[in-house]
Amino acid sequence: MKNELIEDFRQLLRMFEREIGKINSSNSCYAVTQAQCHALIEVNLEGGISLNDLSKKLALDKSSVSRTVENLTKKNLINRTIPESNRRMVELNVSDEGGALCNKINNENNSYFKEVFKNISDQKLNIFLEVFKIITMNMNQLNHEKL
Repeated sequence: MKNELIEDFRQLLRMFEREIGKINSSNSCYAVTQAQCHALIEVNLEGGISLNDLSKKLALDKSSVSRTVENLTKKNLINRTIPESNRRMVELNVSDEGGALCNKINNENNSYFKEVFKNISDQKLNIFLEVFKIITMNMNQLNHEKL
C-alpha cells in the first residue's frame, strides 16, 4: 500500500475525529457523560450483562466501568440485580428511565447520520460499512495483540 494512501486516510481520520468530537461535545447524551452514554447504550443492547462483560465490551478496566455504572445507578438509569441462579453475580439492566434516554439518544443520532448519508447511494453505503467494519476489526485485533 502506498504511503500517500495511508497519509490521506490519516488526514481524513483526523477530520472525522474532530467532527465526532463536535457531536460528542454537543449535548448528544443529555444528562450523562460520554463514558456513561457508551455504558448505558451497551447495557441497553445486551440486557442482563455483568460488570466484567461490560468492561470487556467497552475495553475499559473494571474499576472505571464500576464507577461509571455506579453513577448511572444513582441517576436511576441502570438497575443492578442479583440473579437467583448465581448469587455472586450482578446483572445490569437499564431502568425504564434509562431505556427512554437510550431511545432518545439513538433517535437523535440516527436522524443525524441519516442526514450525513443522504447523498450516498445504498450500494456505496453498504460498501463503506463493509470496509469500515474490516478496518475496525483489524484495529481491534491489533490493539488486543499489544495487551
